[in-house]
Amino acid sequence: FLMPASHCTRAAPPASNRAKLRMSHLPRERDFDVLIFGASGYTGERVARTLSKWSMPGGAWATVRWAIAGRSQKKLDGMLGGLASPPTGVVIADTSDEASLRAMSARTHVLMNATGPYRFYGEAVVSACIATTTDYCDLCGEPEFIDRCQLKHSDAARTAGVLVVHACAFDSVPADLGTLFTAMQFPPPALCAHADMYHVVSVEGSPPGASGHATTFRAAVHGFGGAGETRAQ
Repeated sequence: FLMPASHCTRAAPPASNRAKLRMSHLPRERDFDVLIFGASGYTGERVARTLSKWSMPGGAWATVRWAIAGRSQKKLDGMLGGLASPPTGVVIADTSDEASLRAMSARTHVLMNATGPYRFYGEAVVSACIATTTDYCDLCGEPEFIDRCQLKHSDAARTAGVLVVHACAFDSVPADLGTLFTAMQFPPPALCAHADMYHVVSVEGSPPGASGHATTFRAAVHGFGGAGETRAQ
């Protein structure tokens, strides 16, 4: 995974914790290498389809043990026919049920969270991952949620040695790569102190079937509506 450092809550652990963290992060068996939570949603399903292709014999990640997860057994079972190869497992969990989130996150090394809007459904998943020492990533583009998680959970993530990485998707990866490229244009001892990044998407005409997704719309509306909350943090 490409992990943008600007959105990562883990920092170097205190010296007193380093020996303990090294011991706690020795390889240990879990059921899955990667778990996609919210796999039956618009984005989660596309992530699952990609991973199902990579996990095929001869694929880019043929040895991966992966799972799909969500709150609806029926929806998850309905996905299976559209996958190039079956997942290692199917897990049921709900963001309103803390015990189910911990049971889910404890079974995987990395949890990919595709449940949004994150301001409503994301923090409980982050908390569960920290509690079970499971690395976490999402595709969030919601500043209020990212700031809240950094402010509330950085210390706990650092102590547990858990990596929490937000915004691993279209919203942020191009900007992170652009910022890195810009910084690399300054040969030492020069340093790039600031970079402004802008996204521009150009298409020829109107793509057939182009539309906005409901969850993205909700996240945007609540994001702009909650701008004051973000500033207050």
